[in-house]
Order: sequence, then structure tokens, then C-alpha cells
Amino acid sequence: MAENLQTVIYEVNLSVDVDVIERFDDWLHQHTQEMLAIPGFISASTSVPEVTDENRKHRCVQFRLSNQAAMDDYLEHHAERMRAKAELEFEGRFNTNRRVLSVAQAKLAEHDACANCGAELSGRFCAVCGQREEPRVPSIGSVTSEFTNEVFVIESKLWRSFRTLIFRPGELTSVYLAGRRQLYMSPLRLYLLFSVMTFAYLSSINMDLSIETSPNTELADIGETPAAEVDLETGEPIDFDSVLLSDEVEDQIERKIEDAVSSIKSDIKDGNAQAVANKFMQPLPKALFLFLPFVALLFKVLFLGSGRYYVEHLVYVLHNHAFLFSVILFSTLVTQVTRLWPQLEVPVALGLTLTFFLCVYSRLRDFLWDKFSKSKVQAILYTLLAVSLLALQLRLAFSEGIGVPLGLLWNLYVPFYIYRSLRVVYQRSRWATIATFSVISATYLVLLLIMILGSIVFVGYSYS
Repeated sequence: MAENLQTVIYEVNLSVDVDVIERFDDWLHQHTQEMLAIPGFISASTSVPEVTDENRKHRCVQFRLSNQAAMDDYLEHHAERMRAKAELEFEGRFNTNRRVLSVAQAKLAEHDACANCGAELSGRFCAVCGQREEPRVPSIGSVTSEFTNEVFVIESKLWRSFRTLIFRPGELTSVYLAGRRQLYMSPLRLYLLFSVMTFAYLSSINMDLSIETSPNTELADIGETPAAEVDLETGEPIDFDSVLLSDEVEDQIERKIEDAVSSIKSDIKDGNAQAVANKFMQPLPKALFLFLPFVALLFKVLFLGSGRYYVEHLVYVLHNHAFLFSVILFSTLVTQVTRLWPQLEVPVALGLTLTFFLCVYSRLRDFLWDKFSKSKVQAILYTLLAVSLLALQLRLAFSEGIGVPLGLLWNLYVPFYIYRSLRVVYQRSRWATIATFSVISATYLVLLLIMILGSIVFVGYSYS
């Protein structure tokens, strides 16, 4: 065992012109035998590395020597003579790279070329093609391990991204724009994940939109409007025959509206109110996805002169909408669970209230402590205030049910989240952020309403 630890490997890597490779191989065989005749050389092995180079061929010879003393003796008394023979035989037709390794180092160096592209490896992954270095024939254990690693890497990325997205407003965007992206999901993938999950769940649940009718009652005449309206100032009927549209186009629109109204009334009468709601919800994911670039353009206009590119605003918009979808999904799930199992409403409400309070308190604790806790008296008063607010919220949750924590989520945390994310990402002062937040909120709501109304009109006009 001690003798094996003293053994060294003398490795010679050769790159040879392709037109002399046959003659070079014959010479290399003879040269290897001459090397083995030198005292201290034990054995030799020759391998052919797979390198994608049409003009060069590669050979690797590893000589095993008894110890480092034998290696030193070769370098001092024999190396110059043996190398001169090669230079004389193939002058300028090959290049040589030599190194001395221990046995352990030689084992690690057996696969120092990428099996996919042949590039030299400097770590576990190829710097050229990105392939991970693994055994040429994988074992069952390695295949199982690879599958497990891939699954848990995806899950860990999702969980890490979700946790940062929900509880650290703006940090995920800042980290992504700073270039630290390996540990997190991409903004577009995160947005699509929560968008698809949210709309899929909303489409699957029963929203209780059915309309109860008795045998003696009829549905209201939806969509029927009087042929004429009365002008409030003159009292005269308003003639709509003089509209800008031609009579043919107007007739087509009226028939289309009548058909849509008739189909909707028929579906509702048949108890398919949920199907009606799903039809109107169907274009919303696509419409909202097309809507996001316009929101990013709004940010670009509001932050002119900030030095940020349009894509940076788009990343911020994608992350914030992923957050909003996660909140919608969470709220709907909780509401549905407490509707199916009413006995869970109070425990869930209490748990959510406590969780919400602890999360907000942990985020604001340092800030509030620095601002308001300049003395022990103030610290005690602040602690009593926090405990009192928590007790009040728990009392309300116990008496009012699930609406209290969900109201806290939407009325307090969502606005705080948007404000805080603006502050973290865009690094503006507190008052400038508040002003920007107000303008963005008002404009966004108007644009969102226009987008939703446009989607409803489109579905209603094409309803069948």
C-alpha cells in the first residue's frame, strides 16, 4: 500500500498533424518501449481522446514510475535525449503537453475532456457546451439520483422563488436584474405558472352563479331595449335611425346581439350559468398577457430618466402579477375550503390572522423599533399596542370568520407589497414612491377595466 502511494504518473499529451498520424503511431509504440527500458519506469498505457478536430489527432500516454526519485532521475539524465529523438523525427508536426500526477490525480484526470464536445474540463461542467461530466455508462443509482436531483432542484427553485416573491417585496426583481438567477425561476415562467394555476382553478370551481326560477316566473328580457329614448331637455324621442352605421351593418350587429342574448338566456335556463361564466373568463388569460407589455410601457414613461431599460420594467411587472395571482389563488382556495367545511372557518381565520400579523410584524419590527422605540417606555407602549392589535384581530377573526384575514391581506398587505416593491427596485424616496404608487394604481385600474370590458364585449358579441 505504501509503495502504491509513492507511485507517480508521468502523462504526455500529444497533438499530431493528421497527415502523419499513422507514421507517428508506429514511432510512438517504439518510443514507449524505449521509455520502459529506463530504470524506474514500470508500465505505460496509451489512449486516444475524442476531440472534434479534423486537422489534428490526439494521443495520451501515461507512464507509471516507481516513485518521485525515479521521475527526477529521468528528467535530469534522460528527458532531453528522448525528446530530441521526437523533434528530429517529426519536427514541427506535433505539440506536447506534459505533467506529473499522483495516482489519485491521474484517476481524476481520466475524464478531463468533455465527452460531448471534447473541450478540456476545468470542473464538473463543460465551459463550451454545458454538459455535466459523468461516467460514460451510467449506473442505475446514478440515473435514479439524477432524476431525484432534477425533481428537487425544480421544487427548490419554485419554493425559493415563491418564498422570496411573497415575503420580500421587490427583492426577487432586484436579484434577477443583478444577474443572480441560478437559484430562482425566470420571471416569465413564474408568471405563467401562477396565471395558469389561478385561471384553471377558477374555471373548475362552482361559483354558485345559478339563478333560481319558479315555474310561474320568467327570466328578465336581457338585452331588450326600447326603440327610442326620450331627450330629458326637450321631451322629444331620440331617433336612432340617423346613426353613422349603414342599415345593413346595423342589422347585422342587432342580429348578432340578439343571438348572443338568446344563447345566454338559454344556457342560464338550462342551469349552465357556470359555463356562461367560464366562456366570459376564457379570453382573460390571453388578454392579460397581452396587457402586461402596456403596463411595462407605463412604467417606462413614469420612470423616464431612471436609466432603466424597458425589459427591466417588464420583469418587475411579471413578478408583481405573479404575486397578485398567488394572492387570488390563495384567497379563492381558502374561501372554497371554508365553504365546503364551515367548521374550519374559525380555526383557519385565526391561523391566517396570526400568520399575517407575524409576517407583517417581522418585516416592520426593525423599522418601527428604530423610529418609535427611543426609550424603554416607548418600547413598552409599542409592545402593548402590537399585542392589543393582535388581540383585536383575533377577536374579529373569531367572530367574523374568514373575511377578516382575507380583508387584511387585500386591504393592507397587497398595497404595502406594491409600495415596498417600488421602493426596493427603483430606489426612490418615500414620498416620491408614494406619489408614483398613486399614479400607477389609478392608471392601472383604468387600463385593467378597459381590458376586462373589451374582453367581455368580445365574448358577448361572439357568444354562441
